[in-house]
Amino acid sequence: MIARQSPPGHLGDVFLEVRHLAETLDRTLTWYRTDDGWRFTLTHHQTGNKRTYPYLAQVQAHLDRTAPR
Repeated sequence: MIARQSPPGHLGDVFLEVRHLAETLDRTLTWYRTDDGWRFTLTHHQTGNKRTYPYLAQVQAHLDRTAPR
């Protein structure tokens, strides 16, 4: 298993909250830094699909749409 990443310094608690939501939906949230800023990758374990977003709020919105009601 891949070790968990520490959150980007300025996002701390928000990143951890979104990562926890992703994990409850059988997804993994990772991040990396580019010259243009942060990138957040959401991996769905059942389908193997990966989506990359430039903003954590976009990841959060996607997860909110896919979470069961």
